[in-house]
Amino acid sequence: MKGYPKSILRALAACACAFALGFSSCTTEEAYTLSFSPSSLSVGASGGTVSVEISVDRGYSVSVSEDWISPSSGVSGLSSIGDNVYYSKTPGDITIGFTVEANTSTSSRTATIAIGAGESSGSVVVTQEGSDLSVSPTSVSVAAAGESFTVTVTCDTDYSVDISDDCDWLTLNSNSGGTLSFTADANTSGSSRTGTITITAGDLSETVTVTQAGISLSVSPTSVSVAAAGESFTVTVTCDTDY
Repeated sequence: MKGYPKSILRALAACACAFALGFSSCTTEEAYTLSFSPSSLSVGASGGTVSVEISVDRGYSVSVSEDWISPSSGVSGLSSIGDNVYYSKTPGDITIGFTVEANTSTSSRTATIAIGAGESSGSVVVTQEGSDLSVSPTSVSVAAAGESFTVTVTCDTDYSVDISDDCDWLTLNSNSGGTLSFTADANTSGSSRTGTITITAGDLSETVTVTQAGISLSVSPTSVSVAAAGESFTVTVTCDTDY
């Protein structure tokens, strides 16, 4: 540029460069920083609580794909903004707990926890086992006089115990750690009788069949001849209940 000293030209060039750099730094948004772990979680059929560790420098969102999993209460700043969608403005190193409901189906199931901060995002896959239910024994024989017996239940979720309506002679006494204690009343009929006990966990069920013998009664002898002068004699009674 004719007529301008070189020192002025150099100064103008430096100013133009500084202006360009300053303009660039003002218009380019700094990228979000987001990291989390683990990337997958396994949960038993009974459900419970799992957690995800998040490190983020800005606000973030969390969404879950299924209704049977949700963030636990108490996470700072995290609030619901829609169906299964949550948002927090609080950055930092954060532990988010998730409550998983019991799975009462025999099939396993999967949910996805999606985490996002600006253009950064990722997901955690949660797999939950299906339920299992077994009982032992599945059939019980009870004497006519009545007696107590036990049934062992193995189940990884809550279950219910039901005695059939026509079995008022069966009583559930206790359930201690999966061991069910029952009492059968005496059968005063000559006929045997049968009852059912049903254990149910979600869509699973097992049945225990209880068969009780009918009363048995016999006497011996069935006829006695006694002298005119009188005498003592005996009769033997065999019975499996009170008489």
